[in-house]
Amino acid sequence: MKKEIVLDEAAQNLFKALGGIDTSARVIASGPDGGDLASVMGAEETRLDEWRILLVEFVSRLAGHLRGLRLTGMTAQRAAEVDELFDYLSQLLLMPDRGGRMLLRFRGMLPGIARKGGRESDYVLSYGPVTIDIPIVKAIVNRRGVGASHLPGRLASAFDLFSLMEITTCHISLKALAEETREQLRLCFQALGHYFIGASRAPGLLKRPPSGPGAASTVVLDSHQRPDPNLTMLAGVNRLTTEIVQGLADKVSEMLCKADDASPLNQYAGAYEAMFAFKNLRERLVRPPIEINNVRWIIAERDDEVVSREKAAVGRLVMEKFSDSPTKAALLIQSIYGADFPELDADALDARLERVTDFLDEIESDGEDPGVEKEVLGSMRERLDQVPDEVFADLSIEDSTDKGQPGKEDSRGRRLHKKLRGMVSFFKHRFGTRRKMSQMMHHSVDFDASDYETIAEDFGITAEDAKTLVDLLKSCFDEKGHFLRPAFERNIPGFVRYEKKVFDFLWRYLKEIRRREDRVAFLNSIQALIDQMKHREGALKTILEDFLGSSTGVSVSFSDRNALILANLLIRKYNKELRMDIEITPEEILRVRDGLDAESIRSVARFLDERREPVFRKIQAIHLKTKKMLNGIDNGSSMPIRYLLSLERECYLFFSLVGGSLSHRIMAGAVREYGTPDSEMYHLARSGRVLKGLIQLLRVTVRGLGRFGGAEDPTLLKQVKAAEAGFYALTKDDGVTYAIEGVMKWIGNAIEHSESHH
Repeated sequence: MKKEIVLDEAAQNLFKALGGIDTSARVIASGPDGGDLASVMGAEETRLDEWRILLVEFVSRLAGHLRGLRLTGMTAQRAAEVDELFDYLSQLLLMPDRGGRMLLRFRGMLPGIARKGGRESDYVLSYGPVTIDIPIVKAIVNRRGVGASHLPGRLASAFDLFSLMEITTCHISLKALAEETREQLRLCFQALGHYFIGASRAPGLLKRPPSGPGAASTVVLDSHQRPDPNLTMLAGVNRLTTEIVQGLADKVSEMLCKADDASPLNQYAGAYEAMFAFKNLRERLVRPPIEINNVRWIIAERDDEVVSREKAAVGRLVMEKFSDSPTKAALLIQSIYGADFPELDADALDARLERVTDFLDEIESDGEDPGVEKEVLGSMRERLDQVPDEVFADLSIEDSTDKGQPGKEDSRGRRLHKKLRGMVSFFKHRFGTRRKMSQMMHHSVDFDASDYETIAEDFGITAEDAKTLVDLLKSCFDEKGHFLRPAFERNIPGFVRYEKKVFDFLWRYLKEIRRREDRVAFLNSIQALIDQMKHREGALKTILEDFLGSSTGVSVSFSDRNALILANLLIRKYNKELRMDIEITPEEILRVRDGLDAESIRSVARFLDERREPVFRKIQAIHLKTKKMLNGIDNGSSMPIRYLLSLERECYLFFSLVGGSLSHRIMAGAVREYGTPDSEMYHLARSGRVLKGLIQLLRVTVRGLGRFGGAEDPTLLKQVKAAEAGFYALTKDDGVTYAIEGVMKWIGNAIEHSESHH
């Protein structure tokens, strides 16, 4: 067993990467990798891969250990395995920004192309900023080659074991690994051994433990009289007899059943969670550091998320109806509350719609609380709104009563509950209406009554208001599809009436304007709209999600620069450039501090932290495209090199304003990239043609880094200053020389600001 433990190459590489490094956020933010921007991006990927590999090894060991507990309970051999798991946990606790929990969730079906040739036992494991699943681990193999080729198989085998044991979620609290926590984990594993033995050994089927001596003394039952892993671990961790915990669970379950609409207990999906609602129990009971199949971790994304009463009611009903199959329960809850709807294709969406159809049909026939149906339909409406329009084009719409009838054998959408059918019908029609709206930019388009009704439903307005809104938009283009700025600005008061959705509405279509003159006119016009918007968080989320793109691929588009220009406007309290025609963000915004909108900055920082990997991938894609264009490789691109340089510039301005460790890391890498005259960026085939633009990028990165005040920043900036003669040697052009002089002056200011923070 010992030689199989991969505390070997993966762990050694991990400790090499972390050895001797202060892992505080401030130092990490300063870019201790010591490389240019490309190195920072590569180092980040390498760093994450080390953690991913370690997670694969840990989850593989965990699955094997639980399987052993299921077969034999806790034995001496199993106890030794626990110590091996602690070795992995000790290493995982070194991860920066790791948060306090690890969560394994059953997903059931991969979206899109990743599903081809995949398995039904599909899970995703998240720990701090790191996520692993089968496609992510396969990508590691592509990066690392044959040395990592065993990882997908190892992870898939672990997922198969979890599926066999019908473990749909596994939540591990991981704040520290003191001896007290180790003992609690040992007690959890011991209790899980009792739980597995008390439950049926038959795969996928859990039954009430057999009657007889000892049966009730090792396992706690839930309200459906079935072994409950979390209640059983609760007894074990607190060293209480199962009879005591059973009595508490029965009493709380009874209170849950009798709770009226006003009762705070309604926010809990089961007795285990509800126990911690009582102050006296919460203070006396230790919550187990491991939780298995807790419905909360299917419904909630975060530890601090308060589950609504409506969600809890759905969770209770689903668990009641699928008490024999945690897997089916998890699939249904994922179909109602999943966060991955934007990534679904038609097949995956159809599978979810069919599950929800069955559930709605059943609760209708059983006469369940209509509030549950309302919650399910409300959640489905919200999530279907996130599905790409094109997916609905591949769905057919049939009533659920058509099931089994001849001629109703289409592979998609053949069964839909009547209320879901109306919902899907709306989204299908919205796809057509939106397509018409995008065509307005190219030629005259006629809208009919059904189009206005669709827009009205989408915006929550009347059909008459929808017609007014479309007329406002149509008036912003001439007969050739050219954007009319004066008309748009006259219509701003009309657009602002629908502020909740109007920005998304306008951005979705107007970002695709093809002619440069029209794009510039739109960019300057929409500033006036932003100036009148009271609620900006939704607009920021819209453009940043669009900028980062989907999880399945990263591209660089003309709309990216406009997105960041607008983001740089939205995170400020006021718009000094309101009456100016601009095509780029003025560099002087780097002086702005008090003028930043604190709530918008916090919102953006959270958004970026939750999407660290997509952020790095996007910056990497932009920088790689810039480098290729400078080297004359990307000749087929329609993007001029000056556009790409200005796009990078907008990125650095944005990260400088937002701040935080992620932004700091990127900015330090950018200064290393552009802060030495020996950098490859200054010596590529076309670098000489745009040398002034490259020096301007250096100025922006230097000024931006000066805002952070990191401990290592003055040293980095002084290194740039020390290379002054090398920069002058790059050129004899007076304009470039003058730009270099400006950079050196700003370095002094940036060093002074950084040093004043220490």
